[in-house]
Parts: sequence; structure tokens; C-alpha cells
Amino acid sequence: KGDNITWPRLSLLSHELKNHLHRIYLTGFNTFDEPLHLHYQEKGEDILNQVLGPSQSLIFPTRFKRFAKNMNKILNFKLWERIMYILLSLVYFPLSNWFMSRRRQHRIQKGQAFQHSYDHDFFKSSTQRNMCNSLRFGYSRCFTLAWIDILVFDKVVSESRGLLLGPRMPFFLVCSGRGSYECPFHLEVEDSMVRKAGECFGSTWGIFLVHLNQYLRTLTQSEILELQSSSSAADDKKLLGDGFSTGYLGGSSSTERQDHIEKKFERFKSKRIFWRKDREQRLQGL
Repeated sequence: KGDNITWPRLSLLSHELKNHLHRIYLTGFNTFDEPLHLHYQEKGEDILNQVLGPSQSLIFPTRFKRFAKNMNKILNFKLWERIMYILLSLVYFPLSNWFMSRRRQHRIQKGQAFQHSYDHDFFKSSTQRNMCNSLRFGYSRCFTLAWIDILVFDKVVSESRGLLLGPRMPFFLVCSGRGSYECPFHLEVEDSMVRKAGECFGSTWGIFLVHLNQYLRTLTQSEILELQSSSSAADDKKLLGDGFSTGYLGGSSSTERQDHIEKKFERFKSKRIFWRKDREQRLQGL
């Protein structure tokens, strides 16, 4: 079995980005109450089409639902894990946190092993099914976020269906973490997609990520931030202003909570703009 094999945490390599078609983020925080979940719809295909995005023309919906159902079954925590966590939290709480971290890692690596052993049956193309090289499973260092990348290496498939390969604006960068002291929200700077965004935004991208992760650490639990690039984000001046917007993948969606996050984000952007102007003035003085 592939369970004993250690797969790379970030399986999408930089040189494979030119063949990248779509990324599917799993919802949830990889906890007992909110396990990682590959979203699909038992009846109907409205939600499924949103999940698959531009890759829906390559995939059999029924077979993908079966794949998602098996994946979710693997990612769900067992009853004995929940009971053990409760007992350890009563006896010695730090030990329960260690146990939770280990089980979270185990669950996500089991899901990764399942993806690597999958025969690519939901793809319509016989080439993709035979080559079994069109899927990549990645996850964050804290094991709270996972995603599946869909790649297309066959030129016949991409050209016949008019697919546009490679990361294109706008695309989403979803933050990992739980919004707690031990596991704050943050953007995975090692992810190939995040590094690719730096080519669009210029040399200020790295510094911006540092300040952005500092801001994300201030978000409370049950809040999650999602970044979306605007169509004009190639201009470096847009990077610290209108280049990003906030969204939500989980937690409460009340108007008060959204307003609270928006205000914090606006304060963050105003500080970044002030930093940029101060930096420009210092550079002019040199």
C-alpha cells in the first residue's frame, strides 16, 4: 500500500505551472468538528461545476463524485480519535494538543496517499487515465489546508478543448491556519502558486507577504481570509491598494463580522501605503 510512502508536501513543482489548469481547495480546518472536505453535490451539478471550474469539460461528474466521497471518508476522523482527544484533554491538555496535531497530519497524509493511488478514472481523456499524472495533492505545513491541482500535459486535449493553461489573473490564494495562537492564519509562501504571483506583482511581493502574514495573525478563530487578485494587479502600484479583496471560506458570515474584518484589512492597507510612500521618499533622497 502507498500509506507507508512519504510524498512531498508541495507536489506541484514550478516547472509544472505551465501545464496547470485548476486548483480545488478542500474546505474545513482538519479538525473533529470541521474535517477537510472535498465539496460536491449528490444531486445536481451546480456546486460541482463551481468546484471544477475550467476543468469540468475534462471530467465525468459521476466518477468525480465517487472520488470525492471516498476522499471525504478517508479525511473524516474516527470515533476513537475523538474519544482519545477528550480523555487526554482531561488528563493533560498539552498532550491532547500533540495528539491532535499527529492525527491531523495522519489524516491529511492518508488523503494524499489515496490521491496518489487513484487511477484517474474520472478523466474523460484516455491519455490522462493511462498516464495518471494529472493530479497533484498539496497541503500546508500546519495540516489545516489541502488542495488538489489539475494539470494537463496532453497538447491534443488542451488544444481540442481550447484550454488556457498556466496561472492566470484573477486567481485565489487561500490562507491556512485556524486563527489560534498555536496555529494563526497565514499564506503559504513556499507554495508554487504564491511564488508565481510574485512574477506578476514585482519585487515588492515578498515584503508585502511578510506584512500580510503579520496582519493575518490578528484574525480571530472562525474567521478566514481569502485573497483575490484584480484584473489590473500586474501594476505594482495596485499591489498595496486595489490589488486584493477579502472573502470567506468558513466561519460566520454575519455583516458585523465582515465589517470587522474589512476595517482591519483597510487599516492594514493604509499602513502598507504609508510604508511605500516613506520608502519612495527615502529612495529619492539617496
